[in-house]
Amino acid sequence: MLDPRSKASIAAFFFALAVYPYWELHGIAVVVMLGLLTFSPWFRPHSTKARQFFRRFIQYAMVLIFLVVTLNGLLTDEGHRHQILGLALSREGMLFGLSTALRLVLMSLSVLLYFLSTPIRVFADHLERSRLPQALVSIVLMAFAFLEAIPERIEQIIVAQESRGAAVRDNIFRRVFALPSIVGPLVLASLVESIERGTALQLRGYHYRLHSGIQAQTMRLRQPTVSMLFRLFVIIIL
Repeated sequence: MLDPRSKASIAAFFFALAVYPYWELHGIAVVVMLGLLTFSPWFRPHSTKARQFFRRFIQYAMVLIFLVVTLNGLLTDEGHRHQILGLALSREGMLFGLSTALRLVLMSLSVLLYFLSTPIRVFADHLERSRLPQALVSIVLMAFAFLEAIPERIEQIIVAQESRGAAVRDNIFRRVFALPSIVGPLVLASLVESIERGTALQLRGYHYRLHSGIQAQTMRLRQPTVSMLFRLFVIIIL
């Protein structure tokens, strides 16, 4: 099994390839990383959630490449045009869009190559062995835990919206119009969680010490109140 430092070096190598302006190189690197994430026991996603996220990422990456290539082919006036599916697409525009999309996918995959194959506990042990401050390690781990819970929270918000009769997942236009009703509760829930996690860190001594007992008591009373107000507002929105 590869140690986290070796995995990070390999991921950094693939990430650095995005600097070169050759879409052929980007395409080869993307194929190699997809092979590593699919077949290599060292880089295979470590959990069911990671595998599901990897499959979704592939789907979204294919859609992204198709849209970027098509839009650049339509909007670029220079060069020879090809008739594809009834659309007159510029060759130079399609190549530019392909290079841009592959570069984005390459950088994203290089990050996922490390984090999808490395459990959080192994990553935490690696950070502690690197002699980083314990507070920084805790903050990084809590940030990853929050990011990992975002898809599940979005699904809960969508289910709540659908239970009220909102057709959120009918088509792409419905999803675009429903985006504010999804992002709003997600942001408010994130604020609530950040307040709670900040309070937990403060109780563990990671934040600065309050100079007076009166100020400390005020903070203890104020933070649960703000948290309850945010929760109430989220419930009203849902």
